Amino acid sequence: MENEILDIKELFLEFDKHDGLEEIVKNISTIVTKFNKDKKVTMPDLLKINILTSKLLADQIIQMNMMIDENFDPENDESELLSKCFEYASFCLSLKNRSSLIYGKDLNDLSDKDLLKKMFDIDDDQFLNEILNDYESQQILKEIKANFKGTKK
Repeated sequence: MENEILDIKELFLEFDKHDGLEEIVKNISTIVTKFNKDKKVTMPDLLKINILTSKLLADQIIQMNMMIDENFDPENDESELLSKCFEYASFCLSLKNRSSLIYGKDLNDLSDKDLLKKMFDIDDDQFLNEILNDYESQQILKEIKANFKGTKK
C-alpha cells in the first residue's frame, strides 16, 4: 500500500508536466481503451483519469473565458456565443461523465441548475436563472442530457 501511495505521487508529478491538449486526450484515451479491454481499472488509473480530466476541464474553461473576453459585444446577438460556451462545457463535462461512470455515479439525475453549476463551476443564482429562462439554453441543456443518457451502461 505504501508503494501505491508513492506511485500516486509520481503519477501526479508525471501528468502535471503534460500541458498539451493532444497529450492529455491521448493519455485519457489510453486509459479508457485499457478499461474497455480489461473491464477493470486500478486506483492509479482512476487518479490519472481525474488528474487528466481536471486539467482538460481547466484548459477548456480558460479557452471559454478567453473567447468570451475577445468576442463579447453587447450589440451582437449573444446566443451564438452562449452556444459555443455550452459546446465547450458539454465536451468537458462528457469527459468528466465518463470518469463518473467508472465510479458508478450518474450525472443524468441532476437538475438543469445543478448541471449548469457543474458545467461552469459557478454558484451565481441570478446568472444561472437568466440562462435557464433562455429558450435556446433550455434546448441545449436538453440535448446535453440526451447525449449523457446515450452514454449510460
